[in-house]
Amino acid sequence: MTEEEDWNSAYKHLKAYKARKGHCRVPLRHKEEDGYKLGAWAGRQRTSLAKGDLALRRSALLDELGFMWDEL
Repeated sequence: MTEEEDWNSAYKHLKAYKARKGHCRVPLRHKEEDGYKLGAWAGRQRTSLAKGDLALRRSALLDELGFMWDEL
């Protein structure tokens, strides 16, 4: 799986999380039922943004979904 495919898969997990919970405040240690470590992925997105490494397109997608940029 390419890095882009991996990110898109994680984003789909986040969208499903929001559909279930009504928000994108993913706790750092959260795992999805299939074992996907969504909290760890969310933490990496926060770190990437802080370092300036997150692509604008990705940060815009996360913003549109209502992603919480603060650590939880």
